Amino acid sequence: MKTSVCIYDEGTCPELDCGALCAELQVLLPWVEPKVLRAWHNEFGVDRNAVAETMARSKVVQDIAVTENEPLPGEVTYELRQLEKGPSSIVGLVYNGFLLQAKIRSLCQIRSMRAVHIVITNQLLGTYDEQDRRYHLRTIILGNPSLISTTGLREAPAKPKEFYLLKRGISILPGGQQYFDQMMQHDVTEQLRHRMLLPQDSRINAVLVGMCTQAIMYQVTGEAFCPDVHCLLYNAHWQEELIQAMVENEEKFCVRHGRMVEDLSS
Repeated sequence: MKTSVCIYDEGTCPELDCGALCAELQVLLPWVEPKVLRAWHNEFGVDRNAVAETMARSKVVQDIAVTENEPLPGEVTYELRQLEKGPSSIVGLVYNGFLLQAKIRSLCQIRSMRAVHIVITNQLLGTYDEQDRRYHLRTIILGNPSLISTTGLREAPAKPKEFYLLKRGISILPGGQQYFDQMMQHDVTEQLRHRMLLPQDSRINAVLVGMCTQAIMYQVTGEAFCPDVHCLLYNAHWQEELIQAMVENEEKFCVRHGRMVEDLSS
């Protein structure tokens, strides 16, 4: 019996090719049956006011560990307007990934562990680190449902060191930030494009295949990540590692996880 994989797409990532995503997942993991559905709140018929309040309560307001934000009426109204506008560009807000995950699970009454649920969103997701006491952006929040941030794919893993050195040197000059933004569209992009993901990057789809694979394998095996950069299950901290593991990686899995996939396929 195949494992059902439900992928909820809010329509905010133009690079996402739903057909290719499902086809590649079936090749990688023959024992899964993936399908791409509408945004989670549309698919489960969740009231928009409840969705807006969920987003407002999950928003990170200050860089402190809190279980839940107590939103002002205007914050809920803002989230409601965003929903009414439909797919929109990201505005820099960060949402508590674990809290949002728990609220989506509750609103949608996701109880079955036999099906894998994956939410693809453009919202920035973060988790609080007790060691340095601040939130860090994440590409994926594993669990049921797993949350994947397409914006986080570009923003969470660190960019090449040259990027930061160049930005720091130029930004201190008068009008430096504007000049750097112009350079990003030309010179910097050409020099570093093979080492970092860019807006409207065609490689995003390949990375999403890898992220969905991580979500599926975690749900089925209970293992979070792999320490081998030559495995799709590698937890990349740098853009270069992300591209190496999920785009340039021809083997797809390390030896151990390759055998695990074969065992699950038999």
